[in-house]
Amino acid sequence: MNRSDLQIHSELTAKELRSLEELQIAVWQYPDREVVPADLMIALQRVGALIATASEGAEPIGFVLGLPTTDSKHQHSHMLGVRPDRRRQGVGLALKRYQAAWCLARGITKISWTFDPLRLANAKLNLHQLGAIGTAYLPDFYGEMGGINSGIPSDRLWVEWRPGEPRERAELQAIPVWDESWPPRPDLGLSAALLKLALPGDLEELRAEDLPRLEIWQSALRAAMVHYLASGYTVWDLGEEPSYLLRRS
Repeated sequence: MNRSDLQIHSELTAKELRSLEELQIAVWQYPDREVVPADLMIALQRVGALIATASEGAEPIGFVLGLPTTDSKHQHSHMLGVRPDRRRQGVGLALKRYQAAWCLARGITKISWTFDPLRLANAKLNLHQLGAIGTAYLPDFYGEMGGINSGIPSDRLWVEWRPGEPRERAELQAIPVWDESWPPRPDLGLSAALLKLALPGDLEELRAEDLPRLEIWQSALRAAMVHYLASGYTVWDLGEEPSYLLRRS
């Protein structure tokens, strides 16, 4: 993709918002009942939500939906989606940067959202490229879901991003929370400044080929993150192995 061809804009027409219904189905394979309908997006946009699309020509290839909160300096980013054939081409990153600029122009200094921590491509964007920080682990946050999220509990990591604020990288030696034995059993008695949750290389392959094994990894992540985030740690970055790096506040 030629990045110069990518156009991002907000303040969408009713027709443009209607096209996002089909885009949601393409991105998440949602059943109709889980799609955010255009009439709701029209109302949300009217009361201060950000809805922006990325497009190459007439058809949108990605979008972001950010909701106002009770704190005027805080926006919650409910959805970010990119059409499957346009992923890993910088579209999601461009949408998040647009969202940051939109928010900062309106005095909004914090953006929060959730993502599935089993999806490591999302973790790389959110934690490593953008510099968001995971502050809470939410077991089965959305309840039973359909489409690409079906089959296991909808656990989510809650992250917060303050665009424009520099964030140093963790340079300390990370202590592993579990060893290489199977199944992974987290050590919940650690107190090092930096902890490491090492993961297998391709969790998406497990989602397609070995769902019971993925459930075991989800249970181990849940146990470790719930405990350590409640004990004063934050999810600080994604390591290269891959692994999650948890830093003690």
